[in-house]
Amino acid sequence: MISYGPEPAHCLYSIDISNIEIRICITNSNDISYENLFSIQKVILHKDFNPNTYKNDIALIRLDRSIIQMLYLPRFTHIYVFTSE
Repeated sequence: MISYGPEPAHCLYSIDISNIEIRICITNSNDISYENLFSIQKVILHKDFNPNTYKNDIALIRLDRSIIQMLYLPRFTHIYVFTSE
């Protein structure tokens, strides 16, 4: 089950996460329900994150429940594959 997701560390550095709500898979601001509303349970900042330079500007957020049922892949008309050759 997926309950962790990446986030820029500077967005979460020194803030109170208890007042933050995460909305996933919403295309309309009126389309808010329990199924697409999540809260953050834990924030794990990169151990070498520097808020002055944004070096290692990555964090993981743990949500209150799994989002696996919410994820879907968009339709692509073209898929590009890049190689070093």
